[in-house]
Amino acid sequence: MIKKNATIKDVAKRANVTNVTVSRAFTTPEKVKKETRELILKIAEEMNYIPNVYARNLKNKTSNVVGFVTDNVFNPVYSAIIDTACSELEAQGYSVMIFSTHGSEQVEEQAINTLISYKASGIFLSVIDDSPQASPTYLNKVLNSDTKLVLMDRDIHHPPLPGVFIDNVDSGEKVGQMVADLECKRVLVIGGAESSLITQQRIEGIQSSAPQEASLSYLYADYVYEKAKPTIINYLADHGDQYDCIVGLNGIITLASIRAANKLKLGNLKFVSIDTVPNADDFGVKIPCVAHDSEQWGTQLASLLLAEIKGEQAPNRVFLKGGLNNAPIY
Repeated sequence: MIKKNATIKDVAKRANVTNVTVSRAFTTPEKVKKETRELILKIAEEMNYIPNVYARNLKNKTSNVVGFVTDNVFNPVYSAIIDTACSELEAQGYSVMIFSTHGSEQVEEQAINTLISYKASGIFLSVIDDSPQASPTYLNKVLNSDTKLVLMDRDIHHPPLPGVFIDNVDSGEKVGQMVADLECKRVLVIGGAESSLITQQRIEGIQSSAPQEASLSYLYADYVYEKAKPTIINYLADHGDQYDCIVGLNGIITLASIRAANKLKLGNLKFVSIDTVPNADDFGVKIPCVAHDSEQWGTQLASLLLAEIKGEQAPNRVFLKGGLNNAPIY
């Protein structure tokens, strides 16, 4: 038979203290005598007692919950960022809830509403739609709550909000230089949605630094692997022989492009990427790329959110520059 978790009344009765004393042992332990607190914690563990966080939150402005909301937690870059930020926040006593929206605006709004209802101290948000005109319907609700909002990677443009982002134009400029170093003449640049500001800014950077003799073409796919792959395969099936180089505007797109080229037996293509290509090194594949430090990114996010929660002064919009990895050397 499965033993049911005890209630606060069960613990209080066995410890011969009041319900309030049990509650304080978990919420404000400094107000409970050491001997009493240790007894309560010992009994609570023996009786499988779990404090009711939701009920506790009703009495406070915020809880010790922090949420991540992103369209794709399986993105290797996002996974590394979230892992680092979680470690930083958990060390400060926060519990982290992670929501994957799978590109659904409805699910994104539900996730935000859930975190507000839990009185979360903060939310990290990688918004689905980062087009310049986008304005999520839930934005005023979260900004008018006690929950702090910090953006990750994708920006909301009105109003400017705290966040940690990639310097997309700089990344594009570095890719354009690698295209020049590789002496590529016919280049296909593959990005996410055409309306995405990330896509637009990275293309802007490439255009500013690519050699004038290089012919640039553009394909708009998706930043999610399974969604990008069929678009790329279908396009290259008809046009693959027109290019000598493919630029993927993130590592996932580059990976999908390599998969498409292999499937279609396009063996003479060169590849350049913004972000590292997932697991490429494990297979001995060296793809020139602009790499970003995920650990630095996660640490910056955690520091920014903690500063927002505590009301401390800190730079609230941080732009990270990438470094060259596997760049061509002559």
